[in-house]
Amino acid sequence: MGVVSKEQALIEVNEWVDFKKIAAKRRQDLQPVIENLAELVAEGDLIVESSNHTIKQVLKFPLGENGATKELIFKARVSGNELQSAMNGVQFNDELGKTFARISASTGVTANVIKKMDSEDLAVASNIAVFFTM
Repeated sequence: MGVVSKEQALIEVNEWVDFKKIAAKRRQDLQPVIENLAELVAEGDLIVESSNHTIKQVLKFPLGENGATKELIFKARVSGNELQSAMNGVQFNDELGKTFARISASTGVTANVIKKMDSEDLAVASNIAVFFTM
């Protein structure tokens, strides 16, 4: 059984998307991602913080020295400057590199650390990162 109901989780994720002011067409295109994020919230792998519009990802496989990084906190908003800085050196056709950069810009964790994420955790973070585009 999950931490919250799927219905409540979907409400929380939709409120986060509302806060981000995602265009209606893009939101429709991202509906499967939104539903996936809601499932992860329902299971407790993600926590949407309504007071500051952040998303906490509880890592299945902690990162860093002795697994010191046990969670990632995704900011509510990311500026163009933050994205540009994170994208520095990433080739236009390097989709994985762009994903690492988006995760880095939205969490404040360096791309070198993000690159060491387990594929299970990376898949979750990638689903959040699609909301931080340039």
